[in-house]
Amino acid sequence: MKKKPFLLVTLTTFSLLLGGVVSYAAIGPDRLVFFESEDFSLSQEQKRELDSLLPQLENASKVIVSGFVQRSRPEDRNKGPARLSHKRADAVAKYLQNLVKERSKRKQNIEWVVEGLGQPPLDPGTIFARRVEIRIEPAN
Repeated sequence: MKKKPFLLVTLTTFSLLLGGVVSYAAIGPDRLVFFESEDFSLSQEQKRELDSLLPQLENASKVIVSGFVQRSRPEDRNKGPARLSHKRADAVAKYLQNLVKERSKRKQNIEWVVEGLGQPPLDPGTIFARRVEIRIEPAN
């Protein structure tokens, strides 16, 4: 069975050394979008960057939006961090779904999967573990 190609976009939290914490999203080459720490709402700048995904979404069969968080304290395992990862993923997925509905000429349905996965399997202790990934699988 031949694997389908896909586009992977990452929304990631980035911590500054001077105490300020922001997040960034790499959407396409050399483009970044910054978030406030602990926030899951999308800024106008982030929305403009997500708008650039419309051409890929018009040819998508499936979109998987996965949220992750940095390693948390054991007592927080079922609390805020896991919820935050899902809220960020959900905010991105809802925005992209509305984008397709309002601005696309697409008639076929896209399968959407939204996951709040909590800690990522690789290097969960780094600030780069806090992210939302968008995987777009083309229909063709």
